[in-house]
Amino acid sequence: MIIVELILSRISLAQNILESELWINTTYQAEDVGIRCENLLQCKAWNSWWKLQTGDITPTAEIIDLLLSRKVEVSLNSVVQLTKFGLPKYLLSKYKINAHFEEIPSMIIVRNQKVANFYKLGEISSIFEFHKGLQIDLEKVCAPDEFDTANVNKITKTLQNSNEMESNDKEAKKNGNSREKMSNYAMLFKQSIQLSNILSIFDSEMISNMMPLSSTLLLPLLNKSHYDSRSPPIIGNDKITEVFFGILIQSMSNFDQSTMDYDMDIWLRMAWHDRRLTHQFDRPILVNDENTLKKIWRPEPFFQNAKEARYHRMTTLNFWLYVFPNGEIFFETHIYLKPSCKLILCKYPHDNQECSLKITASQNSIRYNWFPRLSDAIRMNKLMKAELYVEKYYKRYCDGVRKTGNFSCLEASCRLKRSISYHITRTYIPTATCVVFSWIGVWLPEEFFTGRIFGSLTLFLTLSAESSAVKEVLPKVSYMKAIDLWFGFTASFVFITMLEALIVISLEHKSRELRKKAESGVDDMSRYQMMLLMLESGRYHSTARHIDKYCRTLYPVVFLLFLIIYYFVITEGDETKCLQRANDEL
Repeated sequence: MIIVELILSRISLAQNILESELWINTTYQAEDVGIRCENLLQCKAWNSWWKLQTGDITPTAEIIDLLLSRKVEVSLNSVVQLTKFGLPKYLLSKYKINAHFEEIPSMIIVRNQKVANFYKLGEISSIFEFHKGLQIDLEKVCAPDEFDTANVNKITKTLQNSNEMESNDKEAKKNGNSREKMSNYAMLFKQSIQLSNILSIFDSEMISNMMPLSSTLLLPLLNKSHYDSRSPPIIGNDKITEVFFGILIQSMSNFDQSTMDYDMDIWLRMAWHDRRLTHQFDRPILVNDENTLKKIWRPEPFFQNAKEARYHRMTTLNFWLYVFPNGEIFFETHIYLKPSCKLILCKYPHDNQECSLKITASQNSIRYNWFPRLSDAIRMNKLMKAELYVEKYYKRYCDGVRKTGNFSCLEASCRLKRSISYHITRTYIPTATCVVFSWIGVWLPEEFFTGRIFGSLTLFLTLSAESSAVKEVLPKVSYMKAIDLWFGFTASFVFITMLEALIVISLEHKSRELRKKAESGVDDMSRYQMMLLMLESGRYHSTARHIDKYCRTLYPVVFLLFLIIYYFVITEGDETKCLQRANDEL
């Protein structure tokens, strides 16, 4: 006969045997289902063993005999024993079986009422109508009331000291600490998880250190409970299903001023409680295949102000869903959005915008809430670089009323600030340079009239083309924008320099005609007339020179004053009236 050593650990039992069994791990649960544990031999042995660890009792022959029921190894020689431990009957015909309980000495398994009578648990046949079996954790169920936390800590400390004395191997200690940490994580997952704080589990090392279970373990539970993925998890008097939301913003880009929308790439996070998916495993179940996902109820939020929304599918649907032992569900999926945003461009390109994303419930029986902490509700990728960048973000509630009843609405608002560096290099510096170049004409001699005219004309046409290019990407609004004032002033300034050049050229031309007339009429006019013509020619020439001289100082001063007014009044000033006109238009 071949001897097979079966190591029955808590995890292996949970995964392979007890997927549809009732797990009793507190005294209250045992009392609620009518299980009497006071006469259970293993309970007496278990409590005696704990008391021996603290020195509360002295071992006697009777106690020693009682403790034998807690022996860590037992031979399985009958079909009844196989049934009791949930093993197939055919194993006994092929193997001699020794079962070791080194990792779960406190577990007993009951498959039917006959075995329950053997353990003196009372009449619990109703349990087997809904469950294939019953698993009782004696360590938790059988602990006496007087066995308080101080005693547990005392035992734990004693056992830890004993373990340290028995082993000096550092690697063994490391492995032991790892197993202890895994055990602590398992105990945490078995406890009720607060939905509003569920993200703290993923922020810590719990999930990364403990590999979740496969989604195939969830299918028997769905089939057994006749799970309806179309019905929300409303049980008993609970009329509302509460869902917590959070978003991780990967990017916000392609802000289109003409269509007033932008691209948004987010991870949408949702957490809710579904008692129908409660399971008895010691770790969460990970669902990452789309077929299983379709069998589970999920909230169906819609984005109220999104022009377009779609799931990322590269190469498959990007999502994961965790089902925790007590029915807590955490779902995260990757979504592309194109939300609309009413841009108010009074101070463009020095404007600050506020864009929001509204998440609305599609049913009255569902209530949406943000995760309480702002860092959980809205998270931002700090590497985002765009013309409009997020300066501040905050969460809001926008609940409303429809004809069909009240509905939940969540609003994630972002205050956006426009990066001015692009417009400094592409708009302000080139146009300001054009304005400065237009001043060159006042320093040129009077005979360079062609250069003065065509230079100013070329600069004026350049500014007009630049202004048209900027306006093409902006919406046609009734109010004036800051960039309109800039281009209006610079173009007007260059146009004035061109007019000034025409005036000066005209005066110089008149002066030359008078001088030429005086020089050509020496024989036909008196000396007095010649003197008058020369004086008049000089006045025209002097006026032209004075105009150029004054403009050499006036141009920089006027442009500097405009820059001061533009910055402090236009870009930094009050925009209330402009906003009122913009809101009236929108």
